Amino acid sequence: MVPFQESQPLPADIILRKVMMRFLKDRAVPLVDDWGGCVGIVHRDDCTKLDAPLLSMSRGPPLCVPTSTTVEHVIDLLLREKSEMVIVVKSGNMYEGSYASSSRPLGIFSLTILWSFTGDYSSDIHDASSLVTALEQDTGTCNCG
Repeated sequence: MVPFQESQPLPADIILRKVMMRFLKDRAVPLVDDWGGCVGIVHRDDCTKLDAPLLSMSRGPPLCVPTSTTVEHVIDLLLREKSEMVIVVKSGNMYEGSYASSSRPLGIFSLTILWSFTGDYSSDIHDASSLVTALEQDTGTCNCG
C-alpha cells in the first residue's frame, strides 16, 4: 500500500486539459473533493474530453477496502473488477466496493504496485494472464515453509 497523499490525488472538479500530462506518467489517478474524501478514480483510457472535469470521466465511486483486507483479496478485486487501483480506508464496516463519505482514505493499492513486486516480466500490466503467470512463477520459486 502507498499512503494516499503519496498518490498525489487530483481535485475532482479540475479540467483534464490542465493536468493531462499526469496521465502520461500514471495509468490511474484518485480524485478528491474539497474535504479530502476520495470520490473517484480516473483511468488513462477514460480521458477523452479535454474540457471536462475529471469526475465526469471517472468510473463511478472508487473501489474501497478496509485496512483489514488481505493482499490476496485486493488482487482478486483488482483483477475481477478490471480496475487499476483500490482505495484503502480506515472504516471497518465497509461493504466491498462501496464508499462511505465518513471513510477517510489512508492509502492506495494498484496493479502498478503489484507489478513492481513481481519483477520485470512485461511492460503491459493489463494482460491479466501474464500477471497471473508471473505470480505463479514467483510462487513456484519461493521456498516458503
